[in-house]
Amino acid sequence: MAAIKHLFVLMLENRSFDHLFGFADLAGTDAVTGARTHADDLVQLKNGPNWNRTANPNPLTGTAAFPETGAPLKMLPPFPGPSHEFDAVLMQLCGREAKYPASGTRRYPAINCSGFVENYWEQRAPDPALVMKCFEPAQVPVLTTLAREFAVCDAWFSSIPGPTWPNRFFVHAASSGGLDASPSSLDVLVHEIGPGFAFENGTIFDRLGDDWLVFHGDPFPHVFSIKGMLDERLEGRFQPQSRFKDVLSDPGFAAKYVFIEPNYGRVYSDYAYGNSQHALDDVAKGEELIKEVYETIRQSPHWKDSALLITYDEHGGFYDHVVPPAATPPGDALGSSLNVNGFDFAQLGVRVPAVIVSPLIERGTIDHRVYDHASVPATLITLFDPPAVGGKRNLTARDAASNTFESLFSRAQPRSEDDAPRTLPTPPDSGFRGGDLDDAGNLQTQIDPNVHGFLYVAFLRKYGISPEIAARSPIAERFLRISTRVEAMRFFDEVSKQVAK
Repeated sequence: MAAIKHLFVLMLENRSFDHLFGFADLAGTDAVTGARTHADDLVQLKNGPNWNRTANPNPLTGTAAFPETGAPLKMLPPFPGPSHEFDAVLMQLCGREAKYPASGTRRYPAINCSGFVENYWEQRAPDPALVMKCFEPAQVPVLTTLAREFAVCDAWFSSIPGPTWPNRFFVHAASSGGLDASPSSLDVLVHEIGPGFAFENGTIFDRLGDDWLVFHGDPFPHVFSIKGMLDERLEGRFQPQSRFKDVLSDPGFAAKYVFIEPNYGRVYSDYAYGNSQHALDDVAKGEELIKEVYETIRQSPHWKDSALLITYDEHGGFYDHVVPPAATPPGDALGSSLNVNGFDFAQLGVRVPAVIVSPLIERGTIDHRVYDHASVPATLITLFDPPAVGGKRNLTARDAASNTFESLFSRAQPRSEDDAPRTLPTPPDSGFRGGDLDDAGNLQTQIDPNVHGFLYVAFLRKYGISPEIAARSPIAERFLRISTRVEAMRFFDEVSKQVAK
C-alpha cells in the first residue's frame, strides 16, 4: 500500500479541463503503461483530423466558433457568469433540442458538446463565444507547473451534468442524496432536510471518525450544510484557512484527510473578492490559494507522506470537447423533493481539471483513467481502510465502481529534497482591484438559485449559535422570506459578524 498518511483535497469552482489546460500541451508518461503520452487536449485535437468537431454554432454571428486562447482572468460586466444548472448543461452537451429524459426512455440524450455558445447567447452575453476561450499556460502558471511536475488526470469528470451543490456532495458522500439542481426550494431545505443534508449511507467524514479536518476560507463553507457538522465544528474540526500553515507546521499533525474550501466571495451577487476561481471572480486569486496550499504542505514536516488533489466541482458553463461517459448510479435513496429533474445519475458531467501532487509521484505523469468526485471517498477508503458499515465497505454503488488513484503513488521512496519545487511561480496580475466593482449590480433583483444553498449554510450557523430556542422560529421565518440580493447581503453580513465574535 502507498505510504500516504495525509490526503489533502482542494476543490475550486466552475472551470472545465479545456478552459484551463486545453492549450497547455501537457506531455509525459502514461500512469498505467509507462509509455510516452499526451494529455487529451485541444493542442492534440487541433493537430489531428477531428478539429472541426469542436465547432459550436454562434447564433450571434451565424458562424462557427472554435476553441482558442484569450480567456480573461476576470469576467466583467456586462458578461454574465455562464450557466451550469441542469437544463443549461443539457443544452451545452446535447444541443438546443435535447430533452431529459430522452424520448421514450430515462436515458441522457446523445452528447456532442455543441451547445455551449448557444446557451451563453441565451444569457444575452455580448460575445457568446467567450465560453470557448481558454487560458494560455502563462496565465495559470501555478496549476500548470504542478501538472507538469506531478500528475494530471485528463479524464476526471464532474459527478453529474449539473451545478455546484450536487457535485460537491459527491466528493463527500459519493451521492447527492437525489439532489440534481441547485437547492432553490427553501421550504425543502428547512422543513424536510432540517439541520443539514443527510445521506442514507453517511459521508466519508463519518467513516474516518476523528481523522479529518476542514479548512475554509469562507465563513459559510459548503461542507457545513451536511447534517452533524455543527457538532463537528464545536469539536474543532473546522479551521479557518488562516490557520493552515500553523496546523501543518506541528510535527504531531495526524489528520488523514483534509478538505479545503476556498473563499466564495460576494455570493449574493457577483462572487467578487474571493479565491474560488468562480467565473465572475479573479482566477489569479485562486492561483494564489493553490500556491499557498502547495507551498505550505511542501515546506511542512509532512511533505514526504502527503498527497494533494486539486480539482473543480464542475465546468461552470465553459467548453470542453470530451464526451462524458456513463456512470454507475449511487443506488441510495433519492430525496424525491430534491430530484426535480428526475435525473437517474447514470451520466457523468463535463470534464474538469484534476492535478494530483505528491513526492511519491513520478514527474510528468498523465493519467487517462476515468474518475469523478466519488473517486475521492473511494481512494480514502482504499488508503486508510476504515471499518465497514452494515457490511458495506464503500458509501454507495458509485464509489464502489469508481477508479481510485492510490496507484499514482508508485515510488518506493519520495523524490529527493531538490527534486520537487519548494515554491511555485507568482500568478500574473489580473488588474482587478478591490473597489473596482463596488457596485454589485441591482441589489433588488432576485438571487440566483445557487445562492439559496449558501444562505442555508448561513442559516445553519445562525441557528446553531442562537442562545435561545425561542429565537429559532423568527430566524427561520425571516430566512424563508429572502428573495433579493440586498436581503441576502444583509443576512450574510449579519451572520458573518455574529460568527466572528
